[in-house]
Amino acid sequence: MVKAKYLFSGDSAVNMEFGNSISEEINKKIRAMASAIEINKVHGIMELVPTYRSLMIHYNPLETDFYKLVNTLKKIEENLSNIKLPAPEVIEIPTLYGGGLGPDIENVARHNNITVEEVVEIHTSREYLIFMLGFTPGFPYLGGMDNRIAAPRLQTPR
Repeated sequence: MVKAKYLFSGDSAVNMEFGNSISEEINKKIRAMASAIEINKVHGIMELVPTYRSLMIHYNPLETDFYKLVNTLKKIEENLSNIKLPAPEVIEIPTLYGGGLGPDIENVARHNNITVEEVVEIHTSREYLIFMLGFTPGFPYLGGMDNRIAAPRLQTPR
């Protein structure tokens, strides 16, 4: 198993980098590490923030320091393969397509040479993995999009 990189992140956070790509394997390591930290009740940790490829660990510098925390985290990391992740929770999200609520669906269909109905069918035919929550409250960054409905970003974001 590739070991994480432990990076300073200001005076009260450690950033554990598990790789340099977006993958389900890295996501599982991040989730396992977060679970292991909670199970071990690591002293001084205030918040865990998962991202695509890392786990930011905010700590209280009056209770621990970077080096003590990293030593503890490295010991936990050695046993990550023993952490059993909970079964994923499936959340069904009602979705509206087209019009003012989904103005890009026609562009997605045109870009991929398929109908709007085919875009909807492909999009709703699978489950997606939530890799992390974004800067907009509650906005999930999902993985597993079917390439048949991939489209380039807009040149000018809305």
